[in-house]
Amino acid sequence: MFRFTIRDVLWLTVAVGLGCGWFVAAHRSELLEARLHSRDREAEQLKARTEAVASENATNFATFEALVTAFRQAELSEDQRASIRSLFSEQLQRHGVEIQHRE
Repeated sequence: MFRFTIRDVLWLTVAVGLGCGWFVAAHRSELLEARLHSRDREAEQLKARTEAVASENATNFATFEALVTAFRQAELSEDQRASIRSLFSEQLQRHGVEIQHRE
């Protein structure tokens, strides 16, 4: 039969401990890398969405400015202007935009 000394058992313990430590570190590294890639994809999606919203807002603002310019240049009666103002106000409030009327 085999005879093992305490020194042999200690070396075996060291070898098994190093192997287990390496395995745990490698597994943890894979999990962290997967999480990092997932967050990178989320960040890219949020960046793309932010750019799309910014572009949409710029287009909406340009359209709004054009409408305001046309409204100011149009020869409308006061009743027509008041009616258009109320329609604009309703639409803006529906979208959660606070407005302040200037006199």
